[in-house]
Amino acid sequence: MSKTAAHHYRVFFALNFATAFCQQLDAWRRHIPLRDGRWVSMSQWHLTLSFLGDVDDRTLEQLLEHRFERLPPFELMFGELGYFSKAQVLFVQPTAVPDTLLQLQRACVQLKNRLRVGKNEATYTPHITLARDAIAPIPAASQTLQLSSRHHEFFLMQSLNTRDGVQYRELQRWPLQKALRPQPR
Repeated sequence: MSKTAAHHYRVFFALNFATAFCQQLDAWRRHIPLRDGRWVSMSQWHLTLSFLGDVDDRTLEQLLEHRFERLPPFELMFGELGYFSKAQVLFVQPTAVPDTLLQLQRACVQLKNRLRVGKNEATYTPHITLARDAIAPIPAASQTLQLSSRHHEFFLMQSLNTRDGVQYRELQRWPLQKALRPQPR
């Protein structure tokens, strides 16, 4: 009798972005004179809430069935270019971080810790990776950015290595919605 091979999934919690937002961000980033590095495809843009890494079938099932506490939708305003020197990553980040985003990120990390997956995360820096292998100094964009994105849901994503590079696949989505208030009859 043979055992069924266990599957492993490389997963993370994330926010995704509307096509119109990505198109506007792509038009803006074209004004950044990147000398070295490689641009990240628009199809891969997301904002990671928590990276869980490799999980097995049982853990994936627990993730997919988890019910998160209700949090309201929120808006992010992007406008600041940043750079992680150790990782050589050029990114754009929100000009302010709303409490709801931090609460959502903490909820994802708490679930990850409860399931004992992934590594401890450093200080959370919400961002969208624009380029990898970027060598400093990074010149400033020739145009300022003020681009907003409204978020009504968040996702559990799977990272897949393919012949065409890394691809992301949505495994689950959870709505962000205001808590229901009792109404008088």
